[in-house]
Amino acid sequence: MPNSRFWEEPLYRLVLQITFAQILFLASVIAGIILIRSLKLYRQKKNKRISQELFTPLMKFLSKESSIDEAFRALKKYPRHNICMELERYALMLKGSALADIRVLYECLNLRKHGKRLNRSFFWWRRLEGVRLLGAAGGEEVSGELLRRLADSHNIVQLAAARSLGSIDDPSAIEPIVRIMAESKQMSRRQLAQTLIAFGPAVQPYLRELVRKEITEPRDSRFIAMILEVLALTGDLESGPEIRAALMSPHLEIRIAAFKSAIILHLPLSPIELKNGLTDEQWPVRAQAALASGKLGDLTIGDELGNCLCDRSWWVRYNAGAALFQLGPLGIEKLEYIAQHAEDAFARDMAIRTLTSDPSYQALADHSDILKRLQPSGQKPGHAEKA
Repeated sequence: MPNSRFWEEPLYRLVLQITFAQILFLASVIAGIILIRSLKLYRQKKNKRISQELFTPLMKFLSKESSIDEAFRALKKYPRHNICMELERYALMLKGSALADIRVLYECLNLRKHGKRLNRSFFWWRRLEGVRLLGAAGGEEVSGELLRRLADSHNIVQLAAARSLGSIDDPSAIEPIVRIMAESKQMSRRQLAQTLIAFGPAVQPYLRELVRKEITEPRDSRFIAMILEVLALTGDLESGPEIRAALMSPHLEIRIAAFKSAIILHLPLSPIELKNGLTDEQWPVRAQAALASGKLGDLTIGDELGNCLCDRSWWVRYNAGAALFQLGPLGIEKLEYIAQHAEDAFARDMAIRTLTSDPSYQALADHSDILKRLQPSGQKPGHAEKA
């Protein structure tokens, strides 16, 4: 019997056993994937169904068609996780009295206490859920819990706590958020900066004082640059002195942020400040200064902007051309002269690009050509129009 002899061979038997084990392993993996996928789809369908069922009682409650007791009885039969997810959606969208009504539901359903329990969990994803729940629920008693989570060992929980504190407008959170922001990496800093913007004018005095202290010798120039942009995005018109001082900073990031902030706030910079920026040794500063010159509409720096069209950096030339166009007839006249007579080929190309990229200029140029063809020889265009 050849089959029996093969099976008696140890090597052959080992190969068969390994093959069967691999088949069983692959079958288990495929079955596991199918099972997990099926459970996920089932959970999604279930969550969608519950969300649709919760819509009606919540809308009736918010429109004052039902009382808090009726809303409570309609909601309490659903899983707490789904209620939290649905209420969070409304808490993020609503303001004023409607938000206050939603937070009353949080209190009646005892969700704040649930959030506090989650906030003390050993697992970071549970703490994250608790922080989000407390931020949506609001209330003075949640501030302490969220402030403690700012020192959480997990960065995601820290960021969620900062956002939650921003959503409940707790000014006591500004200083710890700024401190964490100073110690964080660049990506987390940007997210924390968005949280500071949510505080609005309340954050401005503290940030102005911080910039004044560190503008000359900052511990981290990128951090101060971001603080300047936050001040601008919150509309802090009183930060003009700090922004002007930052224009002369020895740090590249701070000078760039200062010009960006001046543009956002429409801060009227002096010709000297703009000229210093247009002649800066670093091209990103020159590019931002050129952009500021056009946004602020200073007609006295047309010559400097014209010189910038010869700059070795494409972005400086592009912004300078756009700035000249924004200055109106005098700037357009300078662009036309450079396009026709400049010795620098890059300057001519950028001037032509700037002029031809605006449809209104092209229409005006076509109109001028028509007038020139219609007028008698030796007669000025103004006389032809008058005739």
